[in-house]
Formats: sequence, C-alpha cells, structure tokens
Amino acid sequence: FRDAPGRVLFVYNLERSRITPDALFHLFSGYGDVLKVKIMWNNREHALVEMADAKDADLARSLLHDRVSLYGKKIRVDISKKSEVRVKTGTNEPEYERLTTNYSDTPVFKRYLGRKRTPAEPSRLLFIYGLYDRCTERTVYEHFKQFAPDGVQISKSNTRIAFVRLQSIDQAAEALVSRNDTRLDGGHHHLRVTFSSQDPEKIQGFVPSQGGGRSKRHAEDRPSDRPAQRRRQSSPQKTSNETSMSGGKVRSLKPRGGGNNDVLKTSTKVSQPNEEVTPGRRLSDREGKSRTRPEPATTSVQNKDAETKNPLQ
Repeated sequence: FRDAPGRVLFVYNLERSRITPDALFHLFSGYGDVLKVKIMWNNREHALVEMADAKDADLARSLLHDRVSLYGKKIRVDISKKSEVRVKTGTNEPEYERLTTNYSDTPVFKRYLGRKRTPAEPSRLLFIYGLYDRCTERTVYEHFKQFAPDGVQISKSNTRIAFVRLQSIDQAAEALVSRNDTRLDGGHHHLRVTFSSQDPEKIQGFVPSQGGGRSKRHAEDRPSDRPAQRRRQSSPQKTSNETSMSGGKVRSLKPRGGGNNDVLKTSTKVSQPNEEVTPGRRLSDREGKSRTRPEPATTSVQNKDAETKNPLQ
C-alpha cells in the first residue's frame, strides 16, 4: 500500500468537538478498506483518510463530498497530494494518539478486509447485515432507538439483513458511525451498517406506534419458538333435526328453548356395511333421516319362538 498516489483523502469542515478517527473510519469503510485516519493536531476540523485503493478513494470522494452532514456540519472531501498518512510512534502524547489511528492491524479492519461492498450515496435508509437467527424487528429498533427510526424491516429472503429508515440523511449518518461494528442485544455477530441504495419509501416494516414485536408479514413467515395459541371457537347451535358424531356415538340434539322433555336415546354403536339393523336402531347414517324404526309387536316374537320349538307343526 505504500507510495500509491490518490489513496489519501483530505476531509475538512468537521465538527472539531465531536469528530473522532473511529467515526471517519466507519463512514468511509462502506466504500473500501480504510488503513489510517489522522485528525490534524493544529486544526481539528481537518483530517486525512488513507484507503487501500485509489479507485475506492475516488468513489468515496464523489459520493460523500458536500452531500452528507456529520454532527451538524456538511463534510467536504478532496483527493490529497500526500501518498500516505504517516503515524508517529512512541510520542508519549495521549492527545496525539487519540487523534491518529492505524487500523491495518486491528480486528475491525480484518473483519472488513476484502468484504464485498455495494457503495451507495448517502440516504436516510440504512442497510444492516449480521442479524442473529430469529432476531425480531423490535430488537433492531431498540438498537437504533437513540436516533428515532420511523421504520424497521427484516428482509424476507435473507433474515440476516435488515433495513432501518431514519427521518433524515444526517440522522442516518450519525446512526451509521455509531452503530457500525456493534452487536445486537443477545447477538454474537458484529453488525455491518452502510447506506442503502433501496428506495426508503418502499420499506414497509415495524413501527413502534403500531405495537407488536414484529410486522404481521414477518410473524407469519418466521414462526416463534413457542407454538401458536389457537383461540377456541364455539360451534353454532344445532337444530333438533341435526346430529353430531362424538366418540363413536350418534345422538340427536333437543331443540333449544322448550320442546319435549323426553330422555334422548343414544346408540353406542355405529352401523357397519351389510350389518343387520336391530329393532329400535336409528337410521340416520343409512337413509340420511333422523327417525327411529318401529319395534315389532310382542305377539309376533312369541309366535316365532313357538315355531322354532315345534318345527313339525
């Protein structure tokens, strides 16, 4: 990376009381690998940002110059004449070390090194990558609650991706530099936060004023760990001509409100095909009518028994 012209950016018009090397690192990391950041000792409103590739530096300059405000001041970006940012070591000056950072050997640089990026111009919609499994939109909202987002939506095709919509581009920029490379509550992955190229108006997601922990669509597509509690629905009242099957029994229901007070007769057997229908058996499942077959007279049964005893007569 040494002595490559066009890799160093000159950033000016910064808010000197709040600007830090980490804020510039997170802002420019969305456009390429950032090696070093140095805030000028004699003028805190100026800084140098060294990137690994000259094309990435030119892309960042074209997309960020005079187009985004950070901490209330619109930043300006130009290509510096310097070929690299020189960092002094062993100065024993805490203030100098606070204003100058070499990220080439840090864990955060290694997490971003060589990552595929989709550079986008500043927008009030942020792209979030690194959600844990079954993360809810409310969890993402709580992570960005300080910046008052007005919409959060988890991607339907990839549940590790979310979109957070802020009320302005300036708020989105502050949320980006503050929440990039952080972890969600309960998560183990570092978030990657950049500007999104999607249309902010097309994002339909969780809004806290509507209540709930996730959107209706999101809850249907990603069921929770607990089984859904189904509400028991009461069956409508049936008339006297209707029958209900329950536990192998066929029973006739009394009409609601008055009527005959006779005890309802039930049969504990369900008729089978080609089975002889016994006296007193209900024929609703054979003929589709709720009626009772009349019982034969007692005299006929006695005559039949007599014939059986005396077959010669």
